[in-house]
Amino acid sequence: MFFRARWKRIFSFGLGLVILLLLIRTYALDEGGASVVTNVILVGGTGDLAKKYLWQGFFNLFMDVQQGGHHLHVYGAAREGYQQGSELLEKILQDHVKCLEEDCSGRMGIYKNQVKYVQLKTLEDYRSLCQVLDAGTTSENGRLFFLSVPPFAYHQIVEYIDTVCRPPDPETWLRVVLEKPFGHDLRSAQDLASKLSQHLKEEEIYRIDHYLGKPGVRTILPFRAENQELYDPIWNHKHIEYVEIAMKETLDVKGRIHFYDKYGVIRDVMQNHLTEVLALIAMEIPKELTPASIQQSKLHLFREILPVTSSQTLVGQYADYLQEWTEETKQNPGNVTLTPTFAASALFVNNHRWRGVPFVLLSGKKLLEKLSYVKVVFRNRAICPSSVSWDRDANCETKQIIFILSQSESDSKYPHILVSKGLPLPELPGAVFIEEVESGHEFQIFSKSVSDYHVFSTREEDAYTKLISSCYNGDTSDFVDTDRLMASWLIWNNVIRELKGHRPRLYTTSQAQTGWLNFEVKGQNLQYTLQETAFQEDSVHSSFTVGYEPGTTSFRGKPLFQGKAEDILNELARFIHDSAVSAIEDRGSFHIAFSGGKSPRPLFSKLSKNFQDVFPWTHTHVWMVDERCVPPSDPRSNFKALQDYLLEDINIPHFNVHPMPIELINGLCSPGDKGPEIYAAEIARNIPTDRLDYVLLGVGSDGHTASLFPGSAALNEKSLRVTLTSDGSEDAVPQRMTLTYRTINEARNIGILILGADKRDIVQLIASGQENSSHEKYPILGVKPSNGTLEWYIDDEAFGQQSGH
Repeated sequence: MFFRARWKRIFSFGLGLVILLLLIRTYALDEGGASVVTNVILVGGTGDLAKKYLWQGFFNLFMDVQQGGHHLHVYGAAREGYQQGSELLEKILQDHVKCLEEDCSGRMGIYKNQVKYVQLKTLEDYRSLCQVLDAGTTSENGRLFFLSVPPFAYHQIVEYIDTVCRPPDPETWLRVVLEKPFGHDLRSAQDLASKLSQHLKEEEIYRIDHYLGKPGVRTILPFRAENQELYDPIWNHKHIEYVEIAMKETLDVKGRIHFYDKYGVIRDVMQNHLTEVLALIAMEIPKELTPASIQQSKLHLFREILPVTSSQTLVGQYADYLQEWTEETKQNPGNVTLTPTFAASALFVNNHRWRGVPFVLLSGKKLLEKLSYVKVVFRNRAICPSSVSWDRDANCETKQIIFILSQSESDSKYPHILVSKGLPLPELPGAVFIEEVESGHEFQIFSKSVSDYHVFSTREEDAYTKLISSCYNGDTSDFVDTDRLMASWLIWNNVIRELKGHRPRLYTTSQAQTGWLNFEVKGQNLQYTLQETAFQEDSVHSSFTVGYEPGTTSFRGKPLFQGKAEDILNELARFIHDSAVSAIEDRGSFHIAFSGGKSPRPLFSKLSKNFQDVFPWTHTHVWMVDERCVPPSDPRSNFKALQDYLLEDINIPHFNVHPMPIELINGLCSPGDKGPEIYAAEIARNIPTDRLDYVLLGVGSDGHTASLFPGSAALNEKSLRVTLTSDGSEDAVPQRMTLTYRTINEARNIGILILGADKRDIVQLIASGQENSSHEKYPILGVKPSNGTLEWYIDDEAFGQQSGH
């Protein structure tokens, strides 16, 4: 059966390649000897982003370049087989690509017919496609890969591109477009950037922030540059009171909670979109608006922004989020999430121009309106003794310049730029025009009539269309380079860490409209205007209460989770799930090692039942901490317990399961078979850093952990990662294989699970200070992570009278 399936896949691949070769040959003939061609490969071409925006954006590019005599060869790539992928791509193009101008139906038909599907899954898939590209009969202008895939896949794909897909002509450019998120903190961003730099030059990386392609955002810098002489004398701390940069949304995050709960509003939009907008407002305007000078000026500004602190930040969470999270991620009742859906931060720029001016960034879900804007508010020192019954005096009104960045498509009434009439009348950059407000169609904006402003607009254009065109033309102005990405994370990294575990203010849409989320700047800090009453504090606190409070209790100086066995097992399962999601996002896979014994078995049931549908098993690798030297079918086998209680109930790839090699050529745990060396090599082969993401340990009644027993020579092993031990004889199986302290302590996360009344004595001993006799007496005390976390999970029965520790 295996060989039949294998030959079927080979035949399918061969058929797809033959068809692809014929199609490429057809393109060359159809172009009638076209002199220049650009190859575009959209990886993830059948995904949601591609459906909604990218195929339309590439069609708009196709229209533009044809008018200049250039040609595009466009490939939609995904992991599906050729036939299934081709049919899916054809339907996507039919349903989602539209003519946006007259007389384009003919060219749209040409575009849809010439877009072809290719399967890109393995190195050989990339090699086959790029051999075809290399053999083209026309001169290749450039090669553009757009990666519309999860970030964990970036490293593998760019490695394939670098290995087999670089254009053979050094004059032909290569560009790779990446979608956010670019890490979830500074460290993960640095790690991803390091991996990309192994295979791509900086000028080949185009990190796309689609927000920078919005028309309202793109007007800011040209407007400032056109009016530099007019406004520069008042564009500073002496004349500007504050700058407000906001992104308000009416929608919830249903359908995105698996992603959103990991990131929250600060990572999702403030660290990237809104900080980039701040740069456009506050950066020094270069003498020439070239891509390089714009990038450099933004970077200089970013490095002058002071890191945000928790006292400068307020967070909230819409009232229904917890219930939506519970349902969508299949949580147990009582579990909580503190992920903010609303946040506001005051940022300060440490330079002469902006000394002391707060840049207030705010964003939230489930607010009353969908509107994003920048409001530059000028100081008003005028004192006007005119009669209160007279018409308003414009000199006494607050003056401001407002940039509308985006708004509801169903009610897009706001112009892109509004300038108070008390300010000098601006000059207009080329793409901006005066907008006439028709009589009888006046409306209020920020408590003022639109007639109080000079109003201007620009032509609407899809953000992805603009950015795809910029990438094609090599314009990096609106893309994020590595230095600026790191500078941005430096601004936000500390506050994200400080707010971990911070309780957000609950709000409803109506509360947000009636002032519940209003706040004020106090010095350099932010404070909600309305304070919670004692009743509200108790009510809100109860919404976030669980049986114990993580982080408020410790055991031997490390976080302790204590309570009923059911509760701590739920918490441990949830933490392992979150660790898996985070590891896969950062590194593409999650590697967890389970110890033997009875304690992990109820945890296996939690993972297989409660998390079966949401745990990322496809990208998870399961390893063993230790194993008894018995046949795999023996009831005492740790692997048999793992298989019976977990593996049989989950959908995990066979090759992702790594049992210890205890039975090889010469029998059970024969030193001549070098089983420990084989297992250590398998770890090194599958985990480039040799660091397991999570190690789950138990504790025996004698203080042993893994198969590291009191007095064992393995306790002092410094070089080996895996070893044989022969000191445990409690179940008549004296010989075992085990990970050493070195491997355990290098893990990113370690959890120690202790359940049951029979562990009460050892818990009391290691809690009471008698551990001073060293880890040789109680081996669990040798577990000391070198650069990772350690957490204790101990149930009430194991604690006994020690529950107050």
